[in-house]
Amino acid sequence: MHKLGDRLLAAKASDRMVVQYVPHAFGNRGMNLGFAVAIDRVARRRPVELMFHEVAYPWVRRPLRHNLVSAANRWMVWRMCRHAARAFVSIPAWERVLRPLAPRHLEIDWAPVPSNIPRALEADVVATRSSYRSSDGAPLVGHFGTFGGHITPLLDVALEHIADLAPNVRVLLIGRGGKRWLQIKAGAVWASRAQATDELSPRDTGASISSCDVMLQPYPDGVSTRRGTMMACLANGAATVTTLGPLSEPFWRACDAAITQDAGAPQLLSKDIVALLDDDKRRNIVSLAAQSLYDSEFSIGRTVDRLLSTRRSKLSPTQLLRLEAQRRACWFLPPRAPARMKSSGLSN
Repeated sequence: MHKLGDRLLAAKASDRMVVQYVPHAFGNRGMNLGFAVAIDRVARRRPVELMFHEVAYPWVRRPLRHNLVSAANRWMVWRMCRHAARAFVSIPAWERVLRPLAPRHLEIDWAPVPSNIPRALEADVVATRSSYRSSDGAPLVGHFGTFGGHITPLLDVALEHIADLAPNVRVLLIGRGGKRWLQIKAGAVWASRAQATDELSPRDTGASISSCDVMLQPYPDGVSTRRGTMMACLANGAATVTTLGPLSEPFWRACDAAITQDAGAPQLLSKDIVALLDDDKRRNIVSLAAQSLYDSEFSIGRTVDRLLSTRRSKLSPTQLLRLEAQRRACWFLPPRAPARMKSSGLSN
């Protein structure tokens, strides 16, 4: 890790370095203390900004040994933040975890993670829809994810209730792990009318999402802007039913971009799904609102604007021109005024 610091200091890079941080992304079972020391060393010599997709493993009552990881994560965050120029969090809730570990002067802003699934082309949607649709024209409900053990119990309950309320509905499971979970649930009532894609290319994933009439996206800790699967649904204008929880940003309750229910009541999701399937006008409103919300707040252009908004008033005209040129050359984006988290309507 000392050599890593040397290489970073010697590299010919721009004035700023952004470190994308997830506790378990750097080896040593999430306890790579040397990595934090190397980043701190670099931050003493050049501007380093930290993007926290997650901050630290939570404290737990048992097993107690997991708290060693929690403590190590927090020490790493504290060490990296000591001389950092700025920090970003993927959801506002992470600021409550990060702030006690960071210096008082450290600026912390919200930078939602944009979707890595592109908006589907109409031709792709038409071709994909024809392959998934049944001859009886039954509505199609989709779910996009990796079918992990935290989400599938909620998904299973909701699908069971959907099968009771609307037996003709078909189900499409999109993403890695879908086929395996469908095999596990082979005896479920809804499974006989379901199909799974397993892992697809980003382009085919977007087309599959857009082929569904409604998307069902339950999350045990609530929908939030760190959920890439939800960002993909918004980006593709999918009418989506999802859950609210402790990590959900407040704006989800008030916006029309998704239909929400409490994460503790997955059976209620089924009623919202069936209601949306029966109401074309409402479904279209949710779809348009989802796409509009994504474009205005979560697209890659908005993320770049947030990353480039750091202390612009302190930069020289030459530096400002260089930053704008880099932004437009990399992302082919038109100029637009930067937005800060604390002034965004979504953070209220």
